[in-house]
Amino acid sequence: MVVMLAGVEVARGQQAGPLVGWGEGWKDNVPAGYFRAVSTGWKHSIAIRADGTLHAWGLAPRYGLDVVPWHLMGVQVIAVAAGYEHNLVLLPDGTIDGWGEPALPDPTTPCNMSPGGPPPYSPVNARYVAIAAGEHISVAIREDGSLAAWGECYSPGCGDSSCNPCRTGTPPGPWSFLSAIPSGNDFVAISATGHYAIAQRANGTLVAWGVDGHCQVTDLFTGVVAAFSAGHQHGLTLTASTFAYTGWGSNGYGQRDSTPWVPTPTFPCPGSCLAFGCSPCYKPPPVPLPTLFRVGGGYNHTVGQLPNLSLIGWGRNSFGQSDVPAGNFYAFSSNYDHGFAILDVDSDDSYLNFDGGTSSSIATRFTVSDVATFHQEWVAGHHRTDVDGDGVINGADYLRFVDLYSRTVGGAP
Repeated sequence: MVVMLAGVEVARGQQAGPLVGWGEGWKDNVPAGYFRAVSTGWKHSIAIRADGTLHAWGLAPRYGLDVVPWHLMGVQVIAVAAGYEHNLVLLPDGTIDGWGEPALPDPTTPCNMSPGGPPPYSPVNARYVAIAAGEHISVAIREDGSLAAWGECYSPGCGDSSCNPCRTGTPPGPWSFLSAIPSGNDFVAISATGHYAIAQRANGTLVAWGVDGHCQVTDLFTGVVAAFSAGHQHGLTLTASTFAYTGWGSNGYGQRDSTPWVPTPTFPCPGSCLAFGCSPCYKPPPVPLPTLFRVGGGYNHTVGQLPNLSLIGWGRNSFGQSDVPAGNFYAFSSNYDHGFAILDVDSDDSYLNFDGGTSSSIATRFTVSDVATFHQEWVAGHHRTDVDGDGVINGADYLRFVDLYSRTVGGAP
């Protein structure tokens, strides 16, 4: 999953830090060096190094997802998105590249072609500003604010093990992904994982499409949001008005709840936890749930980031995927059963300054204090938080600020 905003220029300077990993066998499998961005797939991860080039690693030899292909070695990239068995990268010229299945559309296969455009469709024939990858699906936002998608045409069944329909009387699958792509030219952010995707319009509202086996599409939050994320079969938002957390969709491990969850007697324990009972597989959220700055949906767990940039995790924990590390982080990704985060470290580089403070005599720094100051002023409707300059304080301003912090443009927004 990757969320990026339309209209944001390529960063001139960007925060970077070391990676910290957790979850399915990744705690001790962390690449050395400093990184700008990271995205986690099923058994692999990809990241952008401090110099803007790609790095890939993991346990995915089937499609070589753990190795950067030769044609992308040393190439500058501005965004990455790791899916179930494919990787996408966004290049500085607005084109999309990638590898794995199905990274790029096959013009000879109708199921891999984006609707609404003359075939053959290819990401190299247009400019894009955002990318997202799920399970055999890919989504992107074009420069004009419209959506493109490619990958599977249909997801058979309901997307869950029991194949129970989302609504009573609704026949089980198949659900079309490509033909259901929302129309319009006002999309500013996207998130995808599993077999569905969520996109945000410029007015801060959301649309979703794809497999709906757990009502992850049907029960989509209908208000204006400041942050959102698609989990594998659940969705997450932080509202624009109160910054309250909302979750919907699958809840088999309490991954959508903001209060401790009690499994029913019929709760199916994963095989790795059968010998210990169900409790080691579940981690409850802190109560009361603190105010969050970002949210990220995993396979059956949720990760939240506080305004001080520390992380919390809850939901399924059979691989330690909810046992997030301590520290403050620029960015994080935990789309499946492992996660990586980029540690906030000191630097002498010049960064965007929001609170008016300085960290040294030679540079102003975009720090945790800037984030906290912006958050307080945005909630209060202060004119300084009109980041996009449209005269309205709304969720789009907060999303752009989050993107600026993640990518850190040197100078004022």
